[in-house]
Amino acid sequence: MNDANVTPLGDRLVILGAGIGGSYTALMCAPYFAETVIIDRDAIPDTPEYRPGVPQSAHIHALLRAPLDVANEAVPGFEDALVAAGALSLTAGTRARYHEYGGWQVKRDLGFNVSAQSRVLVEHEIRRHALHQPGVTLRDEVELVDYMIVDGVTTGVLAKDSTGRIEIISADLVVDSTGRAGPILGLLEQHGYDGVRQDEMGVDISYTSAFFTRTESDEEAFGAIVRSNPPEVRSGVLWPIENGRWVVSLSGRFGDFPPADEEGFAEFARTLGDSLPYDTIQKAERVSDFSRFMIPRIYWRHYEDMKEFPERLIPIGDAVQAFNPVYGQGMAVASLHARELRDVLREIADGDCDLGDVSARMRPRVAGITQWAWDLTQPVD
Repeated sequence: MNDANVTPLGDRLVILGAGIGGSYTALMCAPYFAETVIIDRDAIPDTPEYRPGVPQSAHIHALLRAPLDVANEAVPGFEDALVAAGALSLTAGTRARYHEYGGWQVKRDLGFNVSAQSRVLVEHEIRRHALHQPGVTLRDEVELVDYMIVDGVTTGVLAKDSTGRIEIISADLVVDSTGRAGPILGLLEQHGYDGVRQDEMGVDISYTSAFFTRTESDEEAFGAIVRSNPPEVRSGVLWPIENGRWVVSLSGRFGDFPPADEEGFAEFARTLGDSLPYDTIQKAERVSDFSRFMIPRIYWRHYEDMKEFPERLIPIGDAVQAFNPVYGQGMAVASLHARELRDVLREIADGDCDLGDVSARMRPRVAGITQWAWDLTQPVD
């Protein structure tokens, strides 16, 4: 099916959250609605900049093949546009390499590329392309107050703008991509829906990151991941990004966390399994403050198990699960959730079901995508 020529299934799609998941949803699903409105509580900048709603922005964010492929499907040539905006395309195995179990993996072309850039650049580019889709608008500095649910059907959201004005934004479908800090659990409880079963796993990981000058050309630059293996808990990533910079992200677990000061950061890097990150920052100039991000536990919320759930409400991304960032799964899974919703909307457009069935169809499919990624985080017996 040509999504661009589809007859709209409804008047308005409301997407909560203008980050990665929300922007992917607009990219994939906007053709199925006459209007798509993205709302976000932050003031969304017109250029790639950091914002309070994404506190993890200052850390490494490589874009794996899945989210790149999804974006290329929605916007042919997206990967080239991302590179044109400053991202680096790194061949896995030669220009993106792993050090683990005491040595570097054999240098060889693994047959695919990963995208290296800052989180703010990739988010900006996905959102920019989403906002170029017909009928898509962004309303920033607007905060979700409540879902509007009538007889078990979500009919819109109650929202508050920066002046404190409360309004109802009607919708035929609401996608919640408000992330880790989103209010979905509390709102469902307020509306009388039973508690969500949640799997949790303690990871007790903390990151400290900073940006440094990079003298290598983009063509010469490479990314290096120095992984820890039990009983060691310290890891580090040296990753090239746009504007001739490195992002260096150090991580530790179980209380052995990287410091956020010059001397402590360098000393932590020196103790990694390979000296490459340490040697690099000794020759580079730091051009940012140190940023820290801590994740005590990861979770998976099993909305698919709930006997009752509001129709026409779809949680995706970190509103469903939060992964250990070591595996780089968050953006990938959010993009796959968005594509799955597009596929369900296609089925509805083909007459296989009704828009009123979208939540019931989506929740087990979201669970299936999440299961695949969640299993990768489980300990091996």
